[in-house]
Amino acid sequence: LYTNALAAICYIHQGDLARAHTMFSFFQSHLDIATAPPGGFPQFWDASTGQPDLNSDRWIGDNAWLLIALNHYLYVTRDDIFEETRSTIAQWLISLQVADGGILAGYNSAGLMNWKSTEGNLDCYTALIDYPTERQRLRDFLVDDMWIPAEGRFRMGSTVSESSLDGCSFGVGALGSDF
Repeated sequence: LYTNALAAICYIHQGDLARAHTMFSFFQSHLDIATAPPGGFPQFWDASTGQPDLNSDRWIGDNAWLLIALNHYLYVTRDDIFEETRSTIAQWLISLQVADGGILAGYNSAGLMNWKSTEGNLDCYTALIDYPTERQRLRDFLVDDMWIPAEGRFRMGSTVSESSLDGCSFGVGALGSDF
């Protein structure tokens, strides 16, 4: 899911809107998977059959990156043909937002992953551009709970205080040079 989202962003950047459109059409044609419990798109798909691996994890980060790519397509083309897909992903991400403003990591074969990844939450912050209230709550969570000012870095997640390179590099991209 993540690599397809990145590929779509690259296609858009290179002006190959038709190829990005084809990729987004594929996911839009599979919205039944994203709306069936537990929601969200699964991480892995079979390249030869196009079928999802329904037992693979459903990460907020992977889904957020697909939403980022869809947002970029809309921004470049002004074509809202994929609005239903954008809304479905956004609503699923928001459904995982908890009282402190953070978004739970997603689902795996054991069920809800009841912890928060800083990287995944940075991805969601970047993706949820059309949801200012939820986005502000998410930013507050990242700044208040995940940022360690004395060390100038983010903790890896809600259960691990160690640093991660993804959180360091994407923190600046998502939240600005103060991070």
